[in-house]
Amino acid sequence: KEIGVELAKEFLRLVPGEVILKFNLHSVIYESLKVNVSFDSLELIRTTFDLWIVLIEKTEPFSSKSFLKRSDELLLLLCRDIGIASKIDRIVVFLDSLKSVLKLMQFCAIRYLRKVVVTLCEVVKENWTSDSVVRAGESAMIVLIQNCWIRISEDLKGVILNTFEGNKEVVCLLDSIASGNE
Repeated sequence: KEIGVELAKEFLRLVPGEVILKFNLHSVIYESLKVNVSFDSLELIRTTFDLWIVLIEKTEPFSSKSFLKRSDELLLLLCRDIGIASKIDRIVVFLDSLKSVLKLMQFCAIRYLRKVVVTLCEVVKENWTSDSVVRAGESAMIVLIQNCWIRISEDLKGVILNTFEGNKEVVCLLDSIASGNE
């Protein structure tokens, strides 16, 4: 699997997106990547999610139907896996990947704003003793706020503040949203 992922990484680096689409290789690669997220190797999982993002960037025009389909699928998969993961290291990998997907999706992530906020808040509350989970959760929340601030309602702000009240950057971002909306 690891050799296959390395080959896929090199393939995506060398082959233009148009060629990948012309020969419908993106579908084969997507299906192969889905299988890898269930394995135990954290490096394999991390690389798989990184490749998935590269493949979306390379083959799907931003905010197109195909972009939304592929990025939505990845975002929902990560939210699910964050919720069911039991090992701290695995949760951190999923949170870091979620942050990368949020950066990729930008304002398109608004469609899942409530789901992502709830996922991040739950995982941070459940693992509050793990500094690495809390930091990764805060980092993902900051990216979410920066990209989806326009749709963060007062009730979501309350949920976020209840979980991340100790993080000055999160609080500052939410305060700047409130002052910008007045």
